[in-house]
Order: sequence, then structure tokens, then C-alpha cells
Amino acid sequence: MVAPIHELEIDNAPPDLTLVARKRTSSWVYTYLRAFYDDSSTT
Repeated sequence: MVAPIHELEIDNAPPDLTLVARKRTSSWVYTYLRAFYDDSSTT
């Protein structure tokens, strides 16, 4: 049985954006951060 995604995210550490920024462009990091949204339908 697979746990719902919201249960899996609780114990996981967020990505280290300093490492991501070294591999990607600053515009990619900006878009990545802006793409998050509060989905109140899952609570």
C-alpha cells in the first residue's frame, strides 16, 4: 500500500536550494519557488 503524498512530505527535508542553484539557472529556481501554491482541497 502506498501512503498519500501529503503523509510522505511531512518527514522529508526540503531541497537544499544552494545546491540546486549551482546546477540550474536563477530563473529556474525563481520559477520553482513561484510554482508552489496552497491547495486547500487536500486538507
